[in-house]
Amino acid sequence: MSVARAFVVTLFGLALVACAPPPDDGALRDPNAPIGVTSRYDDARFGGAWQVRGAYPVDGDLVTVERLERAQEGAAWVLAAQPCPTCPVNQTTWVAEVDVPGADRLRSPTGAMRRAVVIWVDEGFRTAAIADPDGQFAWILDRSATGGADRIEAARQILEFSGFDLATMQVRP
Repeated sequence: MSVARAFVVTLFGLALVACAPPPDDGALRDPNAPIGVTSRYDDARFGGAWQVRGAYPVDGDLVTVERLERAQEGAAWVLAAQPCPTCPVNQTTWVAEVDVPGADRLRSPTGAMRRAVVIWVDEGFRTAAIADPDGQFAWILDRSATGGADRIEAARQILEFSGFDLATMQVRP
């Protein structure tokens, strides 16, 4: 092989390596993108059940999420999952430690940890975008199981702006 040809082949190989995606560390978002708690957050208005309208496969079986303010035990998130349409719904309560209003550190009964940040909620508290700043999960929540396509799209755009790759997010119409 001539030196010129070897140089071209090497240069082509380096170009392919440079275009390769970074190793998958499980994060769903670009850590350099801005993310933070919405200034619109209000505990009283956020309380109650939310339908999960968008989630990544890691949370694909979630159907509802509810944040509770419990008098004795403090805040908690109740996640209801249903692995199949005919399967029973399983609820798990995650204890919440409030960092700031709208940003909680969650601990599951098994000790798993997550941070849940309300990064956006519409004016009527009908649709919300919740995410982990480390990019381990993100949810689009809505008060209804259907409808509100414009608000669902707004939540998707907020997540995308916050660095989330929406290619694998499953959104329910």
